[in-house]
Amino acid sequence: MAKRIRMNEVPCWQEERNFTKWLADNIDCVGNTIGRNIVSACTEVKESSEYGKGKYPVDILAIDENDEKIVVENQYFLSNHIHLGEILTYSAWNSVSTIVWITEDIDEEHFRAVEYIKELAQSSDRKLEFWILLMSPDENSDLLNDPNVILKVATKDDCIKRDSNVKPPINAELNIEFWNRFESVVLKYGFSLSRQGRTDCINLRWGKSYEMNVPFRKNNINIEVNFKKFGTIFYDAIDADFDSIVEELCLGKYDEISLNQYSKYSQIRVKIPAQVENIDKWDEYIERMIGIILKLREIADRYEFCY
Repeated sequence: MAKRIRMNEVPCWQEERNFTKWLADNIDCVGNTIGRNIVSACTEVKESSEYGKGKYPVDILAIDENDEKIVVENQYFLSNHIHLGEILTYSAWNSVSTIVWITEDIDEEHFRAVEYIKELAQSSDRKLEFWILLMSPDENSDLLNDPNVILKVATKDDCIKRDSNVKPPINAELNIEFWNRFESVVLKYGFSLSRQGRTDCINLRWGKSYEMNVPFRKNNINIEVNFKKFGTIFYDAIDADFDSIVEELCLGKYDEISLNQYSKYSQIRVKIPAQVENIDKWDEYIERMIGIILKLREIADRYEFCY
């Protein structure tokens, strides 16, 4: 069987927000799939005509030919609780009756949750369309220069079932509690944040194409800054300054730092010792993490000239 191409493997769609912009510009592919004539689409909408400005932006707020609003939320990989909660929040704030959740794979429980919401709406005579669309890159298109996407309506047969014999990750609940506490602090510093369904990793974004992955491994926390465009240019520039970067970070005795180059990006990785079981040290871990993260963001921003 041929390897499946994922959305983030398309060069110009490596980040979800890039695909969101493309989707808004090509919103007809959504309208054609759900049988609606969409006449406009805007991204990152917070303002509601009924409730004013909200805290959370809609991926896409579309309007059809009958002036009805449609909320569109897209996410990469397998559906998760976070995106389900987000799309319901957006929809309630914007008083929409058509919801479109676009994902690469749909979890069986999330599919049932959407069916349940539709059943409740139907029993109360409320108008509600809640679509789950599965997306994949169109391999017949020019994925390098002019990619396209294939959308299909998800059915029960498409659901990904969880193997009841697979044990959840060790410390999964502790990891979630730790990231909840971390999130309450780091969002004050202007990052956008996502978890992508994993308990051991968090993702921070800011600026143009910079991002941080922050995985919590068994005995350490990795803080990884990825430079996603023109990787060799970034790598060469950072490598020339690496000694001064290490000195500037003022790392601890047991901290580790490395500069890595991959096929699609360059990366600075800082590893600090930590164990999630040490709950009494969480605040200490988070304080250290924030200090390193802010310094790495400042360092990364210096390399904007590489564009």
